[in-house]
Amino acid sequence: MAKTDYHKFQALKKVWKKETAHLSSVSDIIAHRAYKEIIAMGDKVIPWILSEMAKSPDHWFAALFILTGYDVSASSNKGHIKRMTSDWLRWGRERKYI
Repeated sequence: MAKTDYHKFQALKKVWKKETAHLSSVSDIIAHRAYKEIIAMGDKVIPWILSEMAKSPDHWFAALFILTGYDVSASSNKGHIKRMTSDWLRWGRERKYI
């Protein structure tokens, strides 16, 4: 089942990235149906999201906040994708997600 879930995550991620690549509004990017479907998969996607962020920073922050209940980025890092990504990757390593 986990392998099937991972494939579903990958398929949804691909759709999300393709269909939002032209968007500049973060609100529109995270309102996409595939993004919402990824969140609906539950906390099992946390390590997969963090792995994706390690490869290529992207707007996964809202999903991680919804899934974990944490906002781990320092206020001085808000709006800086690379710094916010570093904050989340550190959080993930500390909690053994990655």
